[in-house]
Amino acid sequence: MEDKKIVFADSKISEKCAQSLEKSGFELVKIPENTEFDAPVSSHPDIFMIKIGNDIVCYKEIKHLFDKKKGQYQISEPTGFEKEKYVYPDDCKLNFALCGNKLIGKYDNADEKIKELAQKYNLKAINVNQGYAKCNICVVDDNSIITEDKGIYKECSREGMDVLLLENHEVILHGYKNGFIGGASGLCDNTLYFCGNVDLHSEHDKIYNFCKARGISVVSLSDETLYDCGSLIFI
Repeated sequence: MEDKKIVFADSKISEKCAQSLEKSGFELVKIPENTEFDAPVSSHPDIFMIKIGNDIVCYKEIKHLFDKKKGQYQISEPTGFEKEKYVYPDDCKLNFALCGNKLIGKYDNADEKIKELAQKYNLKAINVNQGYAKCNICVVDDNSIITEDKGIYKECSREGMDVLLLENHEVILHGYKNGFIGGASGLCDNTLYFCGNVDLHSEHDKIYNFCKARGISVVSLSDETLYDCGSLIFI
């Protein structure tokens, strides 16, 4: 029997979303809170880990969470320095979005391990000013993304990508003014899962149409307002 696909989520994910993911057949693994990071992002998966090809880079504090996947993936730790407190931009050295053969993020802030893997997998680097790149990018397919960030929209469009730019910041992240659409979502196979209800977003029609045109199904995991839980990462 094939192992269940694992989905990594914020330990503060709502109970409704957690139950929906488990009912969909995923094994839910919650990232524990790390007080060295700012509280709103202190258990966000896209802060603490990234999967590129058969490699997973993650902070040592959560390395044990990947025990079930040893042998399937090469697990390594960031090469960056350790600090007593990680604040922006030191907290987003792994916060990159992989979209097909393109790796999108703030490259002058990247951990060296990210740069090594970009070379290993011959990825096209798209440099953006936004340090929280993955938070700001909802990957739809190998060449399509959704974002609220105008800088990301500009750079990715310049590279020939299809980008839906949302005009309104309506994703919640408690402790900050707002969260981001990338942090409120995660792609698995041909389905895009959202933490909350997409229908409550004022631009939901744009989101549905953009995804439908690319053969991507949209699933709302609860009846709540969309909230940023640091992305849903499936492996």
